[in-house]
Amino acid sequence: MCLKHWLNNTACLLLVAFPLRLSAASPLDNWHVRNADASNTLTALTYGDGRFIAVDEVSIYQATPESPPSALLISTNGKDWSRLPTGTNYFGTRGIASQNSTIVVAAYARLGPQLLRSQDAENWSGGLPTPLPRSVKAINGRFVSAGWEFYQFCTESSGFACGSSARLWYWYPSNVVAWWSAELSSLSSEESFLGADMAYGNGTWVVIGWIGGDPFFNPFHPQTLVAWRSAGGTNYQRTVVAHLGLIPSLPSPYLNRPMSLAFGNGTFVAAVGLAKLFASSDGITWTNREPSSTQSWSAVTFGAGQFVAVGSPGVLLTSQDGLAWTPRSSGTNASLSSISYGNHSFVAAGEQVVLQSDPIHTLAIVNGSSPRLTLDGPTGSDYRIEATENPTSTDSWQTVTNFLSVITPFDWADAEAPSSSRRFYRAVLIEP
Repeated sequence: MCLKHWLNNTACLLLVAFPLRLSAASPLDNWHVRNADASNTLTALTYGDGRFIAVDEVSIYQATPESPPSALLISTNGKDWSRLPTGTNYFGTRGIASQNSTIVVAAYARLGPQLLRSQDAENWSGGLPTPLPRSVKAINGRFVSAGWEFYQFCTESSGFACGSSARLWYWYPSNVVAWWSAELSSLSSEESFLGADMAYGNGTWVVIGWIGGDPFFNPFHPQTLVAWRSAGGTNYQRTVVAHLGLIPSLPSPYLNRPMSLAFGNGTFVAAVGLAKLFASSDGITWTNREPSSTQSWSAVTFGAGQFVAVGSPGVLLTSQDGLAWTPRSSGTNASLSSISYGNHSFVAAGEQVVLQSDPIHTLAIVNGSSPRLTLDGPTGSDYRIEATENPTSTDSWQTVTNFLSVITPFDWADAEAPSSSRRFYRAVLIEP
């Protein structure tokens, strides 16, 4: 089974940036339902510290003080999962992140909206009880959360004049308590910050979010999709991405609009529900892609050279550039709310379901005195490296080495490569 188009050692050019199986379906066409013991909707998913972590929680509409504690589902390989009760009841989860042996969840807990953190998933401490966190991610050694902060509440004595702002909070795990923040922009008394996500790439911070009407006082305010961009993470430039018209506001400020942002291959890609996917190279100019008017997109991530977007009902798309999208079959009609990449596979989670793609293998080449190939994939697999000077001739491929991958990535140098001619390579997975 061929995993990669050929590589040219003279030009040192990677012609295809994603594993391609020439005689079988793409690994992203094969998804497997995993027995993760999900009893409720899995509202958030991440990969960090060498493991997938999903949040299994009671619906915000059903949660009561007597509701069972939320649980985390944990897996190192995406296939075998363990259920770990958190010991606390939070719901309305907007995101989860993990790094440096610390887990942070953005949710609505008993004490109000919180950024909860834990090192063992059982003992939790809160922080930032005033803002409404809309998301959280682990980026560049820190935790980052976008949220909605009130600095003047709507009261009768103030004539129901409100003051609020969209903000970004940062926290380093080495700093036990303090978060520091940067204002994205202030909001008028008629505006609310309904959902957001953030990403970092090409030395640029980008935040994308919903600006809409207050759920209590102005439910029919036009909805606007807004992006903020900053080179240093402090001073943000605001850009209107799209005017979405009169969309009924959410019934509570504690609910969240679907919103997800990912960076890869020099491009920011946003999944914002309502059948809309947006792409931008700089966080300022955005291109709208609408693969289908009947689907709603909840999350997007980047891994192994591909963007993967998921949504409802069980829909899944892939793209290398964020502009041209390929539909894939997930094998389910369940709503998919989140997706993450780690340990050589994609994992998607949603309505009482966890899906995992086939393993993904990638091959790259580095030029030098001898061409050096780097193969990245699951350990324990047998591979054959083949080479040719004429890739258009199907019978010209010759085996140059066989190996069992005991470490990943695996490096191999072709000391016998002709120095004066082109040579193309491909890797073949030898299946048992």
